[in-house]
Amino acid sequence: MKPLILLRIAAISLLILSGCSHPSSSEQQQGTPLPEDKLSRFSLGDLSEFKPTDSNWQIAGDVFSLPEEVHSMEIEPGTGILVNKNDETHRKNIFTGFEHEDIEIEWEFMMPKGSNSGVYFQSRYEVQLFDSWKKVEVKHSDCGGIYERWDETRPEGEKGYEGKSPAVNAALAPGLWQRMRVIFRAPRFDEKGRKTENARFVEVIMNGITIHEDVEVTGPTRAAAFADERPAGPIMIQGDHGPVAFRNIRYRLFSRENLSMDKIQYRYFHGRWDVIPPFDSLEARAEGQTRFFDLDKIKTRENNYGIRFQGSLPIVKEGEYAFTIVSDDGSRLVIDGQMIADNDGLHGEEARTGKIFLSEGSHELTLDYFQATGGAFLQVFAEGPGIPYSPFHSPPSLLKQGVTRSVLPLSPRDEPELLRSFSMFGNEKRTHVMNVGNPEGMHYAYDLSQGTLLKVWRGAFLNVAPMWEGRGETQLSIPMGTAVEICGTPALIKMDNPTQAWPDTLPPQAGFYPRGYTLDNQGYPSFSYSAWETSVSDKIIPDTEKGTLKRTIVIEANVPLKTRWVLLARGEKIKALSPHTYNVGGKYYLHYQPSPDQAPVIRQSQGMEELIVPVLRKGRIETVSYELEW
Repeated sequence: MKPLILLRIAAISLLILSGCSHPSSSEQQQGTPLPEDKLSRFSLGDLSEFKPTDSNWQIAGDVFSLPEEVHSMEIEPGTGILVNKNDETHRKNIFTGFEHEDIEIEWEFMMPKGSNSGVYFQSRYEVQLFDSWKKVEVKHSDCGGIYERWDETRPEGEKGYEGKSPAVNAALAPGLWQRMRVIFRAPRFDEKGRKTENARFVEVIMNGITIHEDVEVTGPTRAAAFADERPAGPIMIQGDHGPVAFRNIRYRLFSRENLSMDKIQYRYFHGRWDVIPPFDSLEARAEGQTRFFDLDKIKTRENNYGIRFQGSLPIVKEGEYAFTIVSDDGSRLVIDGQMIADNDGLHGEEARTGKIFLSEGSHELTLDYFQATGGAFLQVFAEGPGIPYSPFHSPPSLLKQGVTRSVLPLSPRDEPELLRSFSMFGNEKRTHVMNVGNPEGMHYAYDLSQGTLLKVWRGAFLNVAPMWEGRGETQLSIPMGTAVEICGTPALIKMDNPTQAWPDTLPPQAGFYPRGYTLDNQGYPSFSYSAWETSVSDKIIPDTEKGTLKRTIVIEANVPLKTRWVLLARGEKIKALSPHTYNVGGKYYLHYQPSPDQAPVIRQSQGMEELIVPVLRKGRIETVSYELEW
């Protein structure tokens, strides 16, 4: 093992061990919006959600595309998916039946190779959809870009202007389902119809990565349906540049009202506490007024202090309101004497959300906070009926999502970079994960305790700030590219009957024993373990020509074993696109060319589909090799 890798792993291991006795009490979402029930879902049983259009738009049950074939689109009958399959004759755009002002909307979309489309807010301001897979330098015309404006009267070479490129290329391979979430703030007009504020894309998140924040658009972008600007308009989806499909479209409309507080009083205290103290019985070192919950403008020391904020919260529309507090260390929110969110105690950045029904009128709000050692952090978000998710800790004139976390990047240089850490798989924290960053820009996370490939991603490697900032309690490393989860279950099991359920974790009788890893001459690791009376070597390396990760699993036993199986893939649906290529749940492609004794089986199990192969039927050594593309 290389000395540098050894030192880094040793340091991380010490940090992980030191953090294990004080785990984060909850891996709650940090500053996220309200649950899904707050969003209205498009009914895609037919086209009734949209204005009448041409026959290039239809409703389908499923769609597939061959990743290497330009504009390929295989459509299966059914409902739930909006499909545009245009040709030279039928290629009209489609408009929603409703008009919107401020809106939060999210959707999933699928585009075949070489395709092009766009979603126009108020039919005027476009978020571009494009096959931008693997592009290194992205422009406004790439997927997720805010498209440029256009003026024919400008000089040649300057007609297009003001486009905004996405911060990173978050696009997946063509033919896979991708996710987009947008918060849009409509332009503002006075009583005489004169524009007073430009439209803004407050936030655009693509495949889990924030690609835009607070982008102002001074007027309609190119190919808009209307050249003027108005307070409201329908959403338009472009239908004249190539096939595209949409599903799970959900949205909510906002009123023009914002939550704000009147007369926020604060009292500032010094002291050492493990929990929020009884501030009423303590003498304040300072007091005054503030417009927002802002630590930096109030505190006079880095550690061992507390603050009590108190003020009136005017409510103009009764209904259910949700409040989220994010803090390091403890915080607590009380409204009208009722505990709404209790985030007390010593901890790193953690979020707590509570809900309360508020009537019209003024309500009393108290927010307590204390800081012990390590990082100091306090954010407060609120939302209500028709009122967007907004911060109270900074000017809430614009919606602003999430916690602004620091970024401490880790990048491979001339050879692979290995880092042991905790890592999230779905909502589960995995504690024995090795992250492997490759100079080729294709990275993965491997669960050493199960012998399984957890997730893969492209682009930048890891943000390790949560492992080092403050007390580094979460011990989490965060992929800096679009992460695609592969499988959280063991790769190899003993299965006497092919209908037997695949276990989520290895049972004790598996005899699992990790044997570490070795590095080849280029620094790529091979992970080794023993289980089910076999020895296993598992190697995952990038293929730069194909743009894939190649996984090779070598299983060795003393005698031929007939009941050992390898899980290649698991997804909601596994579609064989060709004899050797599978679409796994619309999330990634798996390329597998088996030997004669490894005929793959697609089976239903526990509400999922699995692609499995038998091993060790004739010999004592078996190799299973396949490639992943995403």
